[in-house]
Amino acid sequence: MFRENVITELFSNKRNIVKLIIDLGTVFTGIFLGLLVRFEGKWEEHVESSYFIVYGIAFLCFYLIRKNSMKSWSYTNSLDVLNLTATNFVALIVTLAYYAVSRQ
Repeated sequence: MFRENVITELFSNKRNIVKLIIDLGTVFTGIFLGLLVRFEGKWEEHVESSYFIVYGIAFLCFYLIRKNSMKSWSYTNSLDVLNLTATNFVALIVTLAYYAVSRQ
């Protein structure tokens, strides 16, 4: 029931979908830039699609649970940015736990 309500609210208007796409795009860009900085010119040898998939799924789950997409675009304040940062932090912890358990 909860999941259906959240997904229904997410797809209730185009603005929510655009915000989700922008947020996921910036997350994936951040992962890519992190790999680029970490491995410099040899990032192609170290990149795996699982980095993007696992973090993307974790981020999406917490993004929907915390209802980050329901925040107003016109009146975004520092609390909204802090909530999005917290969502990213929790997704990072879940991703690190996943790789620690799977030993990758």
